[in-house]
Amino acid sequence: EARNEHGDTALAVAAALESDSSAAEMLGILLDAGANPFVHSSSGYAAAHWAASAGNLETLKTLAKRCPNPRAIIEGRALDGSTPLLVAAAYGNIDVIEWLVTHEHWHKSNAFAVDGQGKNVLGVLGTKMGKKTTQTAKAAMRAKIFELIPEMRVVFLSHPECEEHVSFKPHQESPERMTAIFDELKRVAERGELMLDELERSESFACAEPHEILFAHSEEYVRVLADLSEQV
Repeated sequence: EARNEHGDTALAVAAALESDSSAAEMLGILLDAGANPFVHSSSGYAAAHWAASAGNLETLKTLAKRCPNPRAIIEGRALDGSTPLLVAAAYGNIDVIEWLVTHEHWHKSNAFAVDGQGKNVLGVLGTKMGKKTTQTAKAAMRAKIFELIPEMRVVFLSHPECEEHVSFKPHQESPERMTAIFDELKRVAERGELMLDELERSESFACAEPHEILFAHSEEYVRVLADLSEQV
């Protein structure tokens, strides 16, 4: 457990070696000798975070296999609140991300985890890859994230009947509101802040059942609308 001048233990140094196979082998030796995989370096990383930052997937697998509680490795937090998944995203290590969110051997990583600043995997993606990384490369990584975690896409639900709503103007409940929202989303996409393929607009959904409407409105309000509907 001795530390070097940077505050790293031997296990931390091993986890971040340039060669993944060498890192995994050295990690096994150190774990056999009783090294603690949960010790944080002065940088705030434990061994799993170092492996994720270096893109050392086999090393990360070795850690998970050797630990009695693999979930503690997969979901372990760095001092800044980052999980190995968030660290892998920051360094753009897609193969590590893919294994963490799709493997079934022990425990999938929480794809919606956020760090201490509230940033998720998309928020930190590629932030530590250096200035040489092109926007095209980062866009490709985002596309891969949405492929791996489709639940992160935005769904915009609307229906043509909503555009027939007539209100006394000026009033916020008007068809123009939905048009304005979608126009703004297009402008955001044109500025490069949102890829349109990350957004799905859908008119396909079932009518709400009465008990579902009551989640948002009172029985009296629903009854008034029903009476008005009958009168019309």
